[in-house]
Order: sequence, then structure tokens, then C-alpha cells
Amino acid sequence: MQIKSLLVLATVAAGVLAAVDPSTPSVGQQSRYRALPRGSNLAIVPVDGAEFLAGTGSYSFKFDISVELHSETGTPDISALSFTINGKQVKDVIAFVRAQKTTFAVARASWRNLASPASGEYNVELSVGSEKVKAKWVVRGSSTRKAKNALLFIGDGMAPSMIAAARYISKNTKFGKFDNGDGFLEMEKWDSMGKIATNGIDSIITDSANSAASYTSGQKGWVNTLSVYADTTTGDQLDDAKVETLAEVIRRVRPGMCIASMWGHTRSRGQGDILVDQALNGFKHYVQTNSTTNTWPVKPDVLLGGGGEFFKGSRALNKTDYYAAYASAGYNVVYNKAELNSPGLEFMTLKAIEIMEKKSASIDKSMHPMDYDRGLADLLEFDRTLKAVRAHTCAKDTAIFLTADHSQGYDVYGSVDLTFFRSASNDDSVGPDGSANLANPGTWHAEQRNSIGIYQDAGWIDNVLDSNGLPTKFADARFRLAGGKVDQPTHVENFEVKDGAAGTNPLTRNPSVALAKVNGTNVIKSTTVYVADPHDSVNSVGLARAGNLPANSGSSVHTLQTVDLYCFGPGVASCGKTMDNTELFFLIADVLGLGDKPDTYTPSAPANADKYNTYSPAANAPYNAPGSNSTAPKNLYSSAASVGVTAAVFAAVALLL
Repeated sequence: MQIKSLLVLATVAAGVLAAVDPSTPSVGQQSRYRALPRGSNLAIVPVDGAEFLAGTGSYSFKFDISVELHSETGTPDISALSFTINGKQVKDVIAFVRAQKTTFAVARASWRNLASPASGEYNVELSVGSEKVKAKWVVRGSSTRKAKNALLFIGDGMAPSMIAAARYISKNTKFGKFDNGDGFLEMEKWDSMGKIATNGIDSIITDSANSAASYTSGQKGWVNTLSVYADTTTGDQLDDAKVETLAEVIRRVRPGMCIASMWGHTRSRGQGDILVDQALNGFKHYVQTNSTTNTWPVKPDVLLGGGGEFFKGSRALNKTDYYAAYASAGYNVVYNKAELNSPGLEFMTLKAIEIMEKKSASIDKSMHPMDYDRGLADLLEFDRTLKAVRAHTCAKDTAIFLTADHSQGYDVYGSVDLTFFRSASNDDSVGPDGSANLANPGTWHAEQRNSIGIYQDAGWIDNVLDSNGLPTKFADARFRLAGGKVDQPTHVENFEVKDGAAGTNPLTRNPSVALAKVNGTNVIKSTTVYVADPHDSVNSVGLARAGNLPANSGSSVHTLQTVDLYCFGPGVASCGKTMDNTELFFLIADVLGLGDKPDTYTPSAPANADKYNTYSPAANAPYNAPGSNSTAPKNLYSSAASVGVTAAVFAAVALLL
């Protein structure tokens, strides 16, 4: 009887497993192409559940479609592909089909620069041979324009716990109440607050590029990608299916406005040379040859930040002098901070509001090497900028959105008394009174750890603001935050302000270094191993902390924690919810009235479904801009779409004039 019951349960369980939605990601660290549904070798991007902005004519949202057929036995044949939308057969408009150098042989077809149809639901069906795939795409309208301007600020890596930590080191309370004391941070006072899930298609953990690109395209992406659906091509970083960004939509449909935002389309965000060219010349790689309007140029009105190595010299595209190219296009080129009055984030953003700009800072860049003081200081500078922006005359007509592209796994668990910590024995040989401890078999750092206060013993920490309201007094603080990362390389923590070793600027801390090779061979033959950097703490005095990342990781990484979304101004009531990162695109589009109105929703008979067949087959247009040798991204700390800038706070300003 028991065996029979177990068999029944097993049968039921098998039925449940068989009923798993094929769009649910396959479990595992290594997997097939993530756009493939479970149990299928046929994939289409945009994927099932993708959403687009409605429009008509030149106002339509532009995007590419790519179909891949994989095979484990040989090169698959995609010539008999059936492709329908809402039951209507889509003609063979295959841009190219070729085998790919991947684990599976791949046949691929692409449709370029298509226009989104009217608002509604569109059921996509693909079949070739025994493979069948279904997807639903939703085209969304927007309401009447609510705001003249829209501002998007992105604090790179700015986790909710970091916002709280920044408040505690900068705001005094009265008997524990911030409201009765110095109040909360500027961002915490805004009209509406929500939460954003930052993951992409390929992983629970995202990076800056694809997460921030989701904000401006409304589409999920892969790590390192910028506004594209990654394919399995290995040799070309620019042939992936593209989706238009918010900046491109606004620049195209409202050409009289000023804007600065993300414009890049690439599989690899490390292609700073390509992104510099795309900002000026648009995207010309693999577009239909029968169209002259699909290069999607943005041409930011103002471009401020780093990445100068990609504008001139050996790292510039074809060694082109882009300083001269931008000057020829009408830009006023400024070469150093002296010509710009040595601006901080606040000055640059306010100046940008006068002429419109993009600016980045360094929260994420500091938190990766666990330089917590500088990361929190940059967050506080960011908050000062937000206050100044809200005080600007244009703010009354402006919807302001503030969020982060992802979280850093930082949090605080107490406070540390640095005076006590510095005086404590590093090897537990003596106690705080100077008397010797009994011999012990190891080093537990017991005396140093007792300088850390938890719960009621945490008390209150020193305020790090100076008389000008700037966070400059970290080194003067005796009672400091006891915090850290949930992820960490092997390092030594002593809670001191980090001065940085030579050659590390602007990464002012190097917590770990690669273990030296022996006779040219890694000690662990399969991998490089990172160990605590002896320069990070004097004579390794501090708490020795074992790494919990892969052995070849010398810096901390991102985490999956949801990020805060703060909104202020007209039309921001919809911010107050938990959402995917793709939703922010539609929130901004809605307050600016960029899409067709909801009353054009016609799910039963989508009038413009045939727009998927607008373009006839054409060969791939050559990339008219100079070629590039860029391959994999080289800087894990880069902010998304910032022209290779190793920046951490992204303030994108989009003003409609």
C-alpha cells in the first residue's frame, strides 16, 4: 500500500514537473542559450513576455527580431521556418542564416529595425520541423503627457543598506528620531518609493550594463550587454538583435529637445571605442540597406565624464581623433577639469540642466574593492546633488526618478571603537590591561573583536560631516560603522580609512593580490588564487577574513538585493510598487506621453500586425564606422553605457523642451 502511494506521488510529481512553463529558466550555473525555452532547440528574441512602447509611423518603437535553431547532430535547416503573429503568416524576410561556432550548430535568421504595432497583445508562433515555440509580446500605450521634463539618476551599486548607512554617518537624531533631528536624506523625502528587481535573462546576478540598459529599453538583457538580445555569435559583438532606447525614441520623435542618456548597442560593454563612435554617428552595423533612417543616432548634447582613452590614440576606433570629430560636429570640446572649474557632481549636474548632460561618480567603483568610506561619501555627494536639482527652477515641471542599477552586498552589524581596536593585541597574546593571556593554539583576534559593539553596545557613531556639510571627517571618527560585504576575497579588515597603494587610484583600496607563481606555475594549478594584500593593512594587523568568492576573484561583486526607486514630481504615483527593472522605461515614457494612448488597444484585431513584414530581405549592410578589435569587457567596475567610463553613479538627464 505504501509503495503504491509512493508511485502515485511520483506520478503526480512527474506531472507537475512536466507542466513547468517552458519560459521558466533552466536551473544550473552553466546552461544552453538562455533564450531557448525548456525542452526546445528553437529560440526567438525578443523573448516571451517582452513589452514594447506603442506608436504609429515614425513614433513607433524600433527593435530587431532574431530566431535561432540549434541542433546536437549537425547544422540545422531553418529554411522551412513558419512565423506567425496573431495567426497571420509572416513572409520569409530572413536577413541571414549561417552556422555558428558554439556547442550546438546554429541556424539564425534576423529581421532588422522593425516598428512596433498598435497597443495590444501579440501571439507569436514559430515552427520548423518538430520544433514549435510560442511567445506573447505586449505593446503598451501611455497616458497624456504629465511632465515637461524627466530626470533619471542611477546610483551605481547603491544598495538600500548603503543609503541607511550614509544617513547614520551624516544625520544626527534627537533621542533616536531622525524627524526630530537632522531629518532623513534628500532622496528619502521624495513623493513615492518602490522596489526594483535587477536580474537579467541569464542570471540572478546582474551587472551595471544590462540592468541600467533595461531602464532605457524596457527589455531584459544578458550580463555585459547594452540594449541588445544576446545571440550565440562568438566573433561579432555588434550583430545581436537591438532594441531602441528611450534616448533614441525621444531624439527621433521629438528632435527639438535636449537629451543625454544611454545610446549604446553592443554585446560587450567594454567596447568603449565603439560606444564613442555610436554616440556621434549612430549604429550602422547590420541594418537593412533599404533604409536611411535606422542608424538611431542620439548625439548627446553634453557628454561629461571619463573614457578619454577612447577618444584619441591607440585605443580609439581606428586611432581616430574623436576630439576633432566631435569638434567638427559642433561640440565645444573641453580637455581638463580646470576649463570646467573643477566641478563636483553637484556642479556638473546643475550645469547640465542648463545645457543638458550626463555625469557619473564612484559609489560602485569604491564598493567593489571594499573602500566603504569613499563609497558612502560619494553617496552623500549624490544626495547633495539631488537636493540642488530639486531646488532648480525647472523642477516644478519635472518628473525625477532615482534608483540603482544593482546592489552591492554591504551592510552594517554594529560599531567599532577604533581606539580600543588599535590598542588590542593582534595575536591575542595580551589582554587590554597589558597582562599576558594563556598560550593558545591559534589566532582568534578575540581582543580586537571585543572592540566591536553589537545591539545595545553598538551605541551611536561619529558624524563625518564638516562645517560645510561635506563628508571629510572619516579619519577623525573614533566610533565608526562595523560593516562589510556578504561576498569578499581573502583580506584583512581593520576598519581604517584607506589611503590606497601606489598605482591603485582611483580604486583606493586593494584588499587582495594574486598569489605569486612558483617557477612560473600557479600554486593551485587550475586557477590563480588571491590572498590578502600586505599593503592593505600595516603588518597584517586586523581581522583576517577568508574569501568566500571563487579563488581567482580579487574584488567583491554584485548581489541580487532589490534596489530602491525614489520618485518626485508630476505623474510619479505609479512608482510605489515592486517591479522589474524593465518597468521603469514605461514609467518614464508614460509621464512624457511618448506612446500611443491606451484607447488604441485592439487585442482582437491588431491593425498593424503586418508591420512585422515591412522590410524585404536584404543583405547585411556594412558597418560604415571604423572597425574595432575590441572583444571581452576589460573593466568589471564600469558603469553602464558610459563610454567605457569606470563610473559608478549615473545621472542621466532627459529634458523635453
